[in-house]
Amino acid sequence: GTNIGVFRLVLAIVVFCVIKLIKDKKSLNIDAWKKRKIITLFSIALAIILSVIFFDHIMQSRGGILNWESESYNIGGIGINKDSIMFKIVPPSMYMILVSASSYLTQGYYGMSLCLTEKWIPTFGIGNSTAILDLTSKYFTDYFSNSTYQYRIGIDYGWDPNIRWHSLYTWFANDITFIGVIFIMFVIGFLFAMAYQDSLRTNNPFSHIMVYFFSLLAFFIPCNNQLFQSFYVMFSFITVLFLWLYTRGTIKLNIKWRIKIHGRKTK
Repeated sequence: GTNIGVFRLVLAIVVFCVIKLIKDKKSLNIDAWKKRKIITLFSIALAIILSVIFFDHIMQSRGGILNWESESYNIGGIGINKDSIMFKIVPPSMYMILVSASSYLTQGYYGMSLCLTEKWIPTFGIGNSTAILDLTSKYFTDYFSNSTYQYRIGIDYGWDPNIRWHSLYTWFANDITFIGVIFIMFVIGFLFAMAYQDSLRTNNPFSHIMVYFFSLLAFFIPCNNQLFQSFYVMFSFITVLFLWLYTRGTIKLNIKWRIKIHGRKTK
């Protein structure tokens, strides 16, 4: 919980700084823009380094990772391959970071591989969100939670749905199958591109926030559906998405109207 809160702030700062840097390229002279570029990239690199150090300290404070050198240490029954080339190219002082980071980045795909052995059971648009699944289980029925891939591989393989990652693809697959995930990723990519273009061409603040939300979603593809894991993120995303789509049409309409009026005046 501590890691994700800090990471969201760092990612937001990075995304907004990059957008501003790209937009300023048209308004600044080349020397001023290069100077700003160096400052921005240095700041981003510093933020990433500090985030990695913070991540390492948080993981150590949890205790379990401190036993990674033990022969019995494993993640979901999967042990560490200490003959891996990664242990040869990474300094010993960074072994703990290596183990933690590789765990975060790969275990979701292993969980997805287990899900591919299970039969699909539709969850009717609810299975992609941990928050909604918890709500329906608490007040209505356990049917949706018990139908998810995550729940079933937890029973069949011991891959705990409350501890292990499963990847963004698996969360979407609960509702639309793994084949359907291909199409939903296309829609996400299309909207991401639209938001990115709007953030560069207009001053619409909602387009900037949409770029951040989609960046957050993309970064956590190996782990989970970050935008629908909790209600406070989910409702924020839905609200900003609506406001972006609404103001996107309004801004374009205003630009066209101004061009039209300006054209009449010049005549």
